[in-house]
Amino acid sequence: MAACKDCKDCFHYELCGAFGYISPVECGFYTDRSRFVDLPFGVGDTYFEIICCFDDSKPCIIEFHIDKIVKLKNAYGELVDVFYEDKKAGRFSNALKPDGRRFYTREEAKRALEEIHE
Repeated sequence: MAACKDCKDCFHYELCGAFGYISPVECGFYTDRSRFVDLPFGVGDTYFEIICCFDDSKPCIIEFHIDKIVKLKNAYGELVDVFYEDKKAGRFSNALKPDGRRFYTREEAKRALEEIHE
């Protein structure tokens, strides 16, 4: 179990804080909140991404449906990278890149693409 300050550092605190454990060691379900990554999209979501199309090198919009979230870890078990997977299209997209190219709607992506062309 990871060392911690108190139960308020636990991911489950809001759910089980009412049980009044004396310490996280007593709990057995302690999960350090700082070890979680909050992703903007989840499994089942669809987003629209501006990418560079290889045929003419101009940016275009692709629709990406997330079937799975793939976590890559190094030999020490540490999280290295996270990818969204679209099985139908056979694509992966890096989930941790905050690059401003992903949008919730096609309309948002079109507006951003128009700004690129201006």
